[in-house]
Amino acid sequence: MCGETVNPIQSDYSANGQFNTVYSWTENGNAFGGNTQSITPSNTVGNYTYVVTVTNSANGTSCNATATAQVNINPTPSLDVLNNDTYCFDDQIDPLVALASVPVGQTFVWSQNGNVLPGEVLNTYTPNAIVGTNTYSVETDLNGCKNTASATITVNALPEPALSATVKGQSYSDNVPFCLTENPIPQIVAGLSGNYTYTWTLNGTALVNTTATQNIEVGGVYGVEVTDQNGCKNSDVITTVEIPCTLVFYNIITPDGNGQNDVFFIENLENYAGKKLVIYNRWGKEVFSSDSYDNKWNGGDLSAGSYFYVLDTDNGVEKTSYKGILEIVK
Repeated sequence: MCGETVNPIQSDYSANGQFNTVYSWTENGNAFGGNTQSITPSNTVGNYTYVVTVTNSANGTSCNATATAQVNINPTPSLDVLNNDTYCFDDQIDPLVALASVPVGQTFVWSQNGNVLPGEVLNTYTPNAIVGTNTYSVETDLNGCKNTASATITVNALPEPALSATVKGQSYSDNVPFCLTENPIPQIVAGLSGNYTYTWTLNGTALVNTTATQNIEVGGVYGVEVTDQNGCKNSDVITTVEIPCTLVFYNIITPDGNGQNDVFFIENLENYAGKKLVIYNRWGKEVFSSDSYDNKWNGGDLSAGSYFYVLDTDNGVEKTSYKGILEIVK
């Protein structure tokens, strides 16, 4: 028997009204119990011999008989305490140890959320990294006596930053082209919303910024490590590539439709938010103007000759004025 499941012992003899019947019990030679047909053995671990003597008396005459029962009370098998724990998805999950020192013959069966795990019969089990909360239980058996223990293991998902940047309406996830004079200044976004902390680096060197966005300051590899409220971390990187910002003026227009020099083209002008262009003829009369020049003016119906241009730019940091001569050749 096991200590927690001791069954009564009962004499086979049942008294009847013809006799005065007395039951006398002993446990290991010592008086035990009372004048009853059955007793409940001790539930203390050990080996016990129970003897019952049944005496019938009637009309001054008595007779008796005895019977013996051997009862062995086996101990409940030991189990160590299984601790609840919480992990991040990329953590090494510690094994659950049911019992460090295992007696010969003690067996184990592990379950996850009530479902037996096939083949898991050792005294330890290491849970898989499964996002969510799972309950792991172990049932052990020794000499037919059982014991159970369980633990709840929570595995939290990692945050998933996805760095990107938008330049001139174009979104990039890597190799982001940018100009230092660009306005507005391009920003890298982490792609997350919620309660996170951010640690940014540039070429491996820590930056002071701790927000979800980072201004592109120079070309290089920007990295971010994101930590969520559970302490779980993940990271991502993105490369930025600096492109020329200097304006180059192609100051000859040959509007003949051949696709070459058909318009007054200013290279890198798209990197400036402010770009006002005014064209004057040789007498100083304004013949064309645009508050936001788009590199599409082909001279219109102006005659061939020399003209003067004034381009005022604003990159959000400084304003600059460029002046020069423009030739229209027809």
